[in-house]
Amino acid sequence: MEKYYLCHLYDDFSGSPKVLSQLVNVLNNQELDNVSILGSSSSGFISKVSSSTERFFYKRSNNKALTLFYYLLSQFILFFKLSFMLFKDRKIKNKVVVVNTLLPFSASLAGKIFANKTILYSHEISIKPLVLNSFLLKFHSIFVDKVIYVSNFLANELKNKLLCDYSVVHNSLDSIYIESKMTDQELEKKWSGKTILMLSSLKDYKGIPEFIQLASNMKNEGLTFTLIANCEPYEGETYFSRFSLPHNLNILYRPSDLLKWYQKSFLVLNMSRQNGWIETFGLTLIEGMSQFNPVIAPIVGGPVEVVSNSDSGFLIDSRNLNTIQKTILDVADNYNYWLVLARNAKLRAHDFSFAKYEQKIVDEIKEIN
Repeated sequence: MEKYYLCHLYDDFSGSPKVLSQLVNVLNNQELDNVSILGSSSSGFISKVSSSTERFFYKRSNNKALTLFYYLLSQFILFFKLSFMLFKDRKIKNKVVVVNTLLPFSASLAGKIFANKTILYSHEISIKPLVLNSFLLKFHSIFVDKVIYVSNFLANELKNKLLCDYSVVHNSLDSIYIESKMTDQELEKKWSGKTILMLSSLKDYKGIPEFIQLASNMKNEGLTFTLIANCEPYEGETYFSRFSLPHNLNILYRPSDLLKWYQKSFLVLNMSRQNGWIETFGLTLIEGMSQFNPVIAPIVGGPVEVVSNSDSGFLIDSRNLNTIQKTILDVADNYNYWLVLARNAKLRAHDFSFAKYEQKIVDEIKEIN
């Protein structure tokens, strides 16, 4: 008998909770239903696939010192809660702890003491402040048995800092994205709509100021820019109050049907600043590509493994707005050119199917038991 204990700190609608939710779906598909999920009281992708999360205290604050205190307190509570669960299940032959991201570090310690194996599921290249990042890397190096990275880029960056066995399992698409199809008429309508989509959290380093500037620069080109923000409306109102927003920019807050917005758009952008935030994979890129969207992505990090330049999209530094503008206009002015890119994007997205992810992640989990 085996049991899995999946530990995460903060659940929302960003990348790392999304990936852990896919692992939950894999365990469900494999009928490995002996699973416990531990997380704070936040809700997002993980809570959508599991209604039985063991909750522990964690909250954020505008005060950095208070946030640090809450974080450390959360790890103290998590350690004892997970340790108690593992000790209570001591008769179970194989107990595997999966720590999602570097942040819930106390789960690695509890896993080392009371579990058979501990896996770190690594999504981020660094955490600020740097002293915390350094501590987390050294801590996990001592207590985890294996690291699963979401990209070769991330593995190459951290394999000499997280000193343990590792493997790479690329993120995947939900089946509904792969199975979605579009007729020739729908594709032509999609291109004619001229909607450009970006999904982002409310951080300048994610390229939001550049996206707004791009929309402003192209407000007379018949293009619509849509930004889907991973935040509550009141947070967005505060953030965007410092910008002069052009009329061709729409902002949406956590819409329930992301698939619909990918289907309505004809280009998907990721404009993360390479000197402020390096994407370790780029899940929104493959989601967009699965719906026949060519993409524009950063020139460094995980997106380089996903996007074939000038084939399924373009790798362009977000600081080069003139190049991005020219690329958008070239694609918007030539349907046949766009169609070739769009079909290549859809084909590339199949490389990240849930079925392929499921096979690889199961192999990795079974390998360490």
